[in-house]
Amino acid sequence: SLLPSYRATLLPQGSGAAPAPPNDALTMAAAWGVARMGHPQAEPLLTTLLSSPAPDLRAVAALGLGLSGHRQHEAELTELARSKEAGESVRVAAIYALGELGGPSSDRARDLLVELASSARDGELEQSALVELARHGDDKLRPLVARLVAGALFSESASARNNAAEAALWLGGRTGSGATERLAVPERALSLRQMLESLKPTESDSSARARAVVHLAPALSDAAASAVAMSPARALVVASALYDAKDELCLAPLFPPLGPLAEPLASTSRAAVERVASAVVPGFVRLVRHPDAAVRARATELLARRGEHEAREAVIDALDDADEGVQRTALTSIRTVHSPELADAVAHVVLHAESWPVRMEAVGALGRIGARTTTAHALEALAAVARSDRFAVVRDAAARTLWQLDPKAARPLLEELRAKDAEASVRESAKALLGSP
Repeated sequence: SLLPSYRATLLPQGSGAAPAPPNDALTMAAAWGVARMGHPQAEPLLTTLLSSPAPDLRAVAALGLGLSGHRQHEAELTELARSKEAGESVRVAAIYALGELGGPSSDRARDLLVELASSARDGELEQSALVELARHGDDKLRPLVARLVAGALFSESASARNNAAEAALWLGGRTGSGATERLAVPERALSLRQMLESLKPTESDSSARARAVVHLAPALSDAAASAVAMSPARALVVASALYDAKDELCLAPLFPPLGPLAEPLASTSRAAVERVASAVVPGFVRLVRHPDAAVRARATELLARRGEHEAREAVIDALDDADEGVQRTALTSIRTVHSPELADAVAHVVLHAESWPVRMEAVGALGRIGARTTTAHALEALAAVARSDRFAVVRDAAARTLWQLDPKAARPLLEELRAKDAEASVRESAKALLGSP
């Protein structure tokens, strides 16, 4: 057995002496070796190491006692997790160890995790407590844990969001234990951080992700709406979580799942995400009137993706914003929608915006709105700008968009541009369009 060698390294003055500090990699490796043994004879040494003056040794010892699975260590691990003097890394390790024991069984341990997870502080200690409550909490705690997880998913801290997603997976029915291997052999030098990470599951459970979204939908809707109302910074987190780079509805980092889903889970999880997105619309509508132009622009960008009437009205208001950047964001965010009112509002920008880049963006927006929604006013605006705009690039874009939306109405205009436009590139473009099928 290696245990005598480990003991000699860690207690160089004998079994009754204070543990040696980890002044080299050998001492840390010895503590790691004892912690991962999983042998009852190693537990007295681990208990002794809990009194080490070195925080990393105390933390490794706590992990080892947790991995033993023996409930008699719960009290000392709970006290270690409670002790502010122990240091955050040691307390985090003690919370992980409680999780490896199967979660808190005593009221004292359970109350500690609830107290930490409910704290306004957003540190690793509080995040770890939340994960273990989600993993092992009883049914009475599930509503509280669901609210805490939902709130943390919209935290400004990326670490808090990732840990909340981990907790959500446990709420969603992830199966199995936390550790895939007992303090796995590291690829690089041993560190406490690497040991803690090795205790986290690495598998991707698509069904658990989807179930978590469905289970948390009410709490997520409330938390997202509250985050938007709380501050522009939190609202930005919500906006970033709800739509990906391809403008697809999502709920990062939980949804979409990493693999295919069977029905009805696929439909119910998508509906749950839609519920969350709909819940934040009123808050973003209010932000369209925020004094900061950057906040107004981001709110407008999200609302342009939504189908609610109040979202469309807010986008229309943004088209008349005093800040050109907000106007352009509104225009570039518009996609295919069935809203004649929005089409007419964009047509007004096409005709009356002083900035040619804004007019150019408005022409593009009319093209994206599509022929099904295009109004007579929009077609007339495109024709007018194609004939008279001071910039050739805008005239050409307007002519092309009119051809895209209504080739029959565009043909007489293109014939006119081919014959009379002052810019050769516009004449050539019109000629090419007329020659296309």
